[in-house]
Amino acid sequence: MIAGAKLLTGTTPIESLTRAFGRFFTPLQRAGVPVNEFVSTMGLTMQSLPALKEQFLGIYRERIQRENIRGFWNRARVIVGFLMPLFVKSMNSPEQIMKQNKRDE
Repeated sequence: MIAGAKLLTGTTPIESLTRAFGRFFTPLQRAGVPVNEFVSTMGLTMQSLPALKEQFLGIYRERIQRENIRGFWNRARVIVGFLMPLFVKSMNSPEQIMKQNKRDE
């Protein structure tokens, strides 16, 4: 399932995916579910994930090399230590993440 999702998101433009999900969830709109808001949020999230991934990998590699961290559990502690602040930063300033993503393209 994960491989299929990765293949789908790697080969299909984000705009096409959000339109398809919007059409798929349209029946829920009749039941009062805010489908349009969900689809637009999903599209923005999918657009910001590559930038978050790059920031995450940059910080992770730098810290692992700088502190010479070895072993699975030690690396997991490093990830936990900065993953939450990274997500909080992305929630507080999504514009900054999107600007950096556009520069990297």
